[in-house]
Amino acid sequence: MDIASTTPDSLTMEDPCIRAEDAQPTVRFEPVVASSSTETTTFEGFPVRARYPPGELRGLVVFFHGSGGSASFLDRIETRAFVEELLAADYGSIATESTQRDEEMRWSASPETPNADVERVTRLVRQTLSERGLAADHPLFLVGMSNGAGFVGTLAEALSVSDLNLRAVMMQQNPWRRDVFEAGAPTVPTFHVSVANESVSDLPRARAQVAQAQAENRGPVVDTVAEEVPLDPRRFLRIPGFTEARANAFFMDLVQRDLIDAAGQRLANVDQLEASFRRTPDGTLSFEELRDVRSQILVTWAMHQMRSDYSEQAVAFFECHRSQ
Repeated sequence: MDIASTTPDSLTMEDPCIRAEDAQPTVRFEPVVASSSTETTTFEGFPVRARYPPGELRGLVVFFHGSGGSASFLDRIETRAFVEELLAADYGSIATESTQRDEEMRWSASPETPNADVERVTRLVRQTLSERGLAADHPLFLVGMSNGAGFVGTLAEALSVSDLNLRAVMMQQNPWRRDVFEAGAPTVPTFHVSVANESVSDLPRARAQVAQAQAENRGPVVDTVAEEVPLDPRRFLRIPGFTEARANAFFMDLVQRDLIDAAGQRLANVDQLEASFRRTPDGTLSFEELRDVRSQILVTWAMHQMRSDYSEQAVAFFECHRSQ
């Protein structure tokens, strides 16, 4: 299958920091292997994971997990791919987790104060910069997925009146909270990612908010909508340890179970997909591999899942706004 057929061109070029020739999202099929180890520490009793480039830190990026997530979000396959792009551009990445660790494990996106998540993350950023000998005005960026994206919208507005130097954010698959948006968000450059087959967050509201923000010139807002594409067996090669033979065998198992056809076109709905993963096709997949397989399928089918195919564009967006 031609790689070009799996890279939808759906960016609308509303920001001069993204050139038209850079609009094409990138799908790679090599294993997503970490180029360096993850540093694991704690801050105020919560785990923190971090990856830093070996040299000068051009910017600090804070990642925020979705509902049910944790600081290990930084090491998930699609996030890891994004972090590798950031490291190549000399950006560091950190992640912690929400204060709420029971039930849904969600960030508090409410703009009302006090907000324990906003306050703790702000202190974490200050300490991280200080420990690395950097001033509070060092370029800062935020990336959130799902509930984490909603929190990013709220946190960005809170930081806009602080001495921290927030330069841009990326929000994946969640709109701004209504009260935050109606109060004037976004006030920082925003790279917004939605997916065509959204089943969790409010896609129509996200699309309406982006259009309104662009019409009102609230700040640079780059808008993306990822479209579904056929499943390519090489997707599974992104999972470390998957051989070509194993990837093809897994693909054919999906064909035989009528989840896809021989061309990789989807035949199943989300419920059928979830049910199909109650067992492994070859009986040898670990829990982690099964999770990574699922993520690759959901990304391909433009469903609710962290995705890295816009990471090159996001890094370019961050770099452009880093010094503006």
